[in-house]
This record gives sequence, C-alpha cells and structure tokens, in this order.
Amino acid sequence: MSKGTVFFVALLFILLCLCPSFVRSDARRTTRLQGKDYISINDAALLLDATKFWKSETRKAVLNSEGKKIRFTVGSPIVAVGDQTFVMRAPVLFVKGVPHVPVDFLVDVVPQVLKKRVAWDPNARTVSLLREGTVPVKMSVESSGDFTYLTIEGQGKMGFTPVSVSKESVILELDNAVLSGKPPSGRSGLVRQLLVSQSAEGVEIRMALDSRTVGYLMKREAEPERVVVGFTSSEEKMKTANFVPFTGELSRGEYQVVVLDAGHGGSDGGARGRSGSIEKDVNLAVAKDVANLIAKTGTLHVVLTREDDSDQAAEARAEKANTSAGDIFVSIHCDGYSSPDAHGYCLEVYKAPSGPELPPSGQSAGTVVMTPWKNAAEKYARLSFSLSRAVSDRLDGDSGLKGMGLRRTPAISLEGVDMPSLVVSCGFLTNPDDEGLLLDPASRHRIASAIAEGIGQFVKEETR
Repeated sequence: MSKGTVFFVALLFILLCLCPSFVRSDARRTTRLQGKDYISINDAALLLDATKFWKSETRKAVLNSEGKKIRFTVGSPIVAVGDQTFVMRAPVLFVKGVPHVPVDFLVDVVPQVLKKRVAWDPNARTVSLLREGTVPVKMSVESSGDFTYLTIEGQGKMGFTPVSVSKESVILELDNAVLSGKPPSGRSGLVRQLLVSQSAEGVEIRMALDSRTVGYLMKREAEPERVVVGFTSSEEKMKTANFVPFTGELSRGEYQVVVLDAGHGGSDGGARGRSGSIEKDVNLAVAKDVANLIAKTGTLHVVLTREDDSDQAAEARAEKANTSAGDIFVSIHCDGYSSPDAHGYCLEVYKAPSGPELPPSGQSAGTVVMTPWKNAAEKYARLSFSLSRAVSDRLDGDSGLKGMGLRRTPAISLEGVDMPSLVVSCGFLTNPDDEGLLLDPASRHRIASAIAEGIGQFVKEETR
C-alpha cells in the first residue's frame, strides 16, 4: 500500500472517529411545486433502489421495488400498489419532462408497502432512507386555556432525554430518531418559539417559554408510542393536573466562583507527547495560567481542584467544586491519538449514558426530578452549551489551534458536577504542531487567555 493511500485511510478514520455528525450521501433534494414539496420520479427510484418506467401515451409512471409495482398517473393524487390504492395530499406533476411525486408518498405510503422507511427533513429540503433502528417521529402543539401541550409521536420506541428544563426554555433530545413531516412553527400558547433540528444522532427540540409559565409535565404513553410535554400558567390547576414547578438551573447574575480542574495528576499521567511531554503537567500549567488571568480581572473567584502533581479521583474533584460553591466548572485536558495527524482542540459537555428516566405512567410525583448524583451536570446543558460557544469563539480566533467541534459524552471529568461545566481538550500532544504550541510558554499563554476570555464572555452574556 502506498504512503498516499495509508495517509488517506488514516485521515478518513480520524474524521469518522472525531466528527459527531455527517451528511448522508443518499439524501435527495425536494422541490417546491404549487405550494407542496415534491421529488422527481428519478430521485425516488434511486432512493428506493427501484427500476422505473414511463408510458408517455398514458402519462403513467411505474416504480418496481422489492417485486412490487407502484403506479402513478400525472395529474392524479392516487397511487396504486397491487390491489391497494392510496390518496396522496397532492397530484403527480409533470415538470420539464419528468414526473414529480409528492413527498408524502415517500413518508406515508412507502412504509406501508415496502420494507423501507424514508426521512424527510423539511428544513434542509431533503429525503433519505432511514438506517435500521431509526424511528420516524411527528410533532404537534395544541393550546387550550392555561395549558399548552407538545405531542411527539413515534413509529416505534423512542429514545427520549430531557436535556435541560428551566422556566426560560426546555431542550429535549430524541436519540436515534428522525423527523417525519414538517414540525410546528411559530408561537403557540405558552411556547413562544419552537426550534427543531436534525443531526446524525437524532432530533433536538428547543422551546422558548412564555414568562407566565409556572409548571411542566412530561409523560410517555404507549399505543401509539408518544411523549407528551405540557406547560401551564396556572399555579392553582398545576397540582391537580400532575404538573411540577420549574427548578434546577442556576439563575442569571449568580456567577461568582469558577472552578478550574487540571486533568490527571500523580500516578495518572494522561496522554504523552512525541517529545516526551506528559499531559498532567501541561494541564496544570494551562489551568494555573487561566487562574491567574481570571484573578487579574477581579470579577470571579478561582478555585483549583489541584495545585500540584497529586492524585485525585474524579469524585473528589466534583466534591471540591460543589462544596466550594462553584458556579462554573472547566476541566482542562489534552488529547492523544495513535496517528500524529489528529490535531486541534475539542470541547465536551456532559450527557448521561442513557439520559434521565421518566417516571412510570400514572406516577404523580412529577417528571425528571430524581437525577442520579453523577448525572447532576446534565440539568445545566443549556448553560454548558452557552459556555462552550463562548470558549470556542475565543479559541478559534486566538489560540492557533484548529477546532474539532463539540461533543456530548458521559465524561468522567464532569460526573457529579452540580453547575454549568465543560471539558476543554487543548490539542493533541501526539501531534507535533499542537505539542509545540502547548510547550511554548507564549503560545500556551494565548490558549489560556482564550479560555479565560471565553469564561468571562459567558458570564457577561448570562448576567444580562
């Protein structure tokens, strides 16, 4: 194998390991026609791995997939599969010499007649085949009086994680799910804004709430499989409807103590560089530099989880942060990898291994109120994301390091930390360029300055 081939394979492997999401190669673009979303018969055939036939004299199109013939007629909303017929929401159109079928054929009809399921992303205007195990979901919002409900219905068992629940906003994540159909948009009752995004990991739902909202409810129902999220503006009706008041996230304007955690230490050296550098030493040098820079501003008190080369368990670090009345926790690390080509900084925020559980159906003790100690950091997800963006903005501009993105992982360094928290991996010691930056005092100072300025920017943004 040539050196060029080896380099390409190694680079591809690194990208697949380090990048959290990617664009599916089988995605097909849709077209907006007469106010509806359509896909050409050619793209539908490619997506379904079907052969296609076009009979110009009868203006009929036929797709043959899995031994089944799917028949369309231009100008008609009816699609026939064997002796079954289905009525689509719009007719087949003939555009520039090619028949176009409504997207709902792929989303609604195909799962009923073929062993395939198709996802439609209305924001990106693409349709793609679902991988095995992925669950299509649909959403709707209804408001009545003092209550607003978001209903998420899945065509199978959904992975559901309430990432962040606060009086200002609620963030939900549906693991291994894909959006089917167009999500609700605009204001509805107590939901001021609803944002839905699709990634390779699943669907994220962000809701900005009306200031009148005082309580919420989350419950899972079966047959059909769905999750119902409710909000209420009535304290009087809240208890009788099994709603619970908002609790959890740190209020704005209370950021006084930042805890800096220099990863590893003592017998745990961490990653090793090509020139003999040891991660524990680099982490401590960066953490002390960040501490000095923040202390000079006089805006925050700084606590270091370790100030020397000592062994400390993750639990002890979290306990020190919590008992120090910490408001922000930043754990500083470096990366290491088998290939020297891997380089750049990476950020991590905490995600529990399987997410917090919803209470059994009928339980009246509220919703996600029992969070295991080690998963305490997860309830600060919104603030942790905000912290990561602020630090990333500074690192991108001033550090000399390439950004490798943000990951949500069950990071041991963040277990039990009861505050907004973040892991900053300041480059790869196994990469000569990154290692050179981290061992050079001036370059390392720029990295520390970027982290300190990012923390300061976060405090400024969240204290308005």
